[in-house]
Amino acid sequence: QQIMLTIRSNTISPKPPYYIGYYVLVLLIKSLSGLPLSSINAWLTPVAAGLLVPLSIYGMLRYAVAERRYAVLLPLVFLIFPYAELIQSTPQSASFVWTLTVITLCFIRLSAPVLPWSIIILSALAAAAFHPLTGVPLILAVGIAYVWSSNMRETQRKSALGFLLTA
Repeated sequence: QQIMLTIRSNTISPKPPYYIGYYVLVLLIKSLSGLPLSSINAWLTPVAAGLLVPLSIYGMLRYAVAERRYAVLLPLVFLIFPYAELIQSTPQSASFVWTLTVITLCFIRLSAPVLPWSIIILSALAAAAFHPLTGVPLILAVGIAYVWSSNMRETQRKSALGFLLTA
């Protein structure tokens, strides 16, 4: 089934329940920038992966590692992992980039409260709009991290964690 993006009316047809977040993002960038749709679709995920993943990994390591000079160099270690999925612009690839970014934002939030949970939760919901198969587990992981860091009593925390782990 081919998805057709109609630029003149900014509509997507047929309306897929999956991937809607990805195509909305493509249309939004097209509307704001005026770039050709084929260029946006070809370069969205590689550019996002090139910007978001190293910056979020640096941020995570900056708050987890005491010395700044190591935090600058440690993102280079992640270059040894294959990122073949991140060189093609598909909803699944975009959700992988977004998921990596949100996971590192969770680590940043757990290390130092520099980000509000609302941004991380909204980002997890956006990942579910990109691709539910990666977004829904991410929402559960963010929920677990939120409950873990909350000021609940121990019994309430255990109950909430048990619910999230069984969901």
